[in-house]
Amino acid sequence: MKWLQSIFSPDSLNNVNFAEKTHIGGRKNNQDYCAHLFTEAGDLLVTADGLGGHEGGELASKHFCESLIALVPDNIDKLRQSPEDTLLKMINDAVALMRSTIQQQHPDVDAHTTCAIIWIDKTTGHFTTAHIGDSRIYIFDKKAIHWRSRDHSVVQMLVDLGDLSEEEMGHHPEQGQLTRSIGMEGEIKPTIKSHSPFAKKQTVLLCSDGFWEQISNKEIMSLAKVLSVRKKLKELVEAAVKRGGKKGDNVTAQVWRN
Repeated sequence: MKWLQSIFSPDSLNNVNFAEKTHIGGRKNNQDYCAHLFTEAGDLLVTADGLGGHEGGELASKHFCESLIALVPDNIDKLRQSPEDTLLKMINDAVALMRSTIQQQHPDVDAHTTCAIIWIDKTTGHFTTAHIGDSRIYIFDKKAIHWRSRDHSVVQMLVDLGDLSEEEMGHHPEQGQLTRSIGMEGEIKPTIKSHSPFAKKQTVLLCSDGFWEQISNKEIMSLAKVLSVRKKLKELVEAAVKRGGKKGDNVTAQVWRN
């Protein structure tokens, strides 16, 4: 298990509860990666899941997240003025940096990853989300999940067609068959969306499929009901790992709450 530390001390986060945690699960290596940057203007969180079966999954998730975070300081003003367009450009620039780094260091590796990203503007309170694949973003409070990202996957298509329920998604045999991902070539097509200003005690969750496949919506909402999210997130990650068993997936989650 590993905690990734914020760049500022918890006392500097303006009463925001924040936690992130990643676990190797039952796998031989952890292809998940997450990162964040808190600034006076806004906060950016990113979770990525290197695709199983691809040798470079671990490289892709790590280099994509690190490249995206590195782009934030030079794009703060643009993120505040035009968050959707700026986030799209940052994603493409981060993918280019990821590809270049991997090609130089591991020229024969076929690297792929998903991603889930949120930019939170501290002045306006607006959320801007972006995702590719089946790493998810949830926005919720104590009473309801108000929004979640729609997976780019075969199983999500079955749900949208009415052939499968939300509750059946995580354990369907075709779960993990993606319709979009970030690879070493080709166009990147994230879904990007702007959201209304956050309300009091709004909570955001970013997670890999190893988390949401095993954790119910009710359990996710429990993150909005506790005094501190760190202990609760630790409990939920450990529950997901246990439910996944000896061959369970990597598990990663980030929680932000105002």
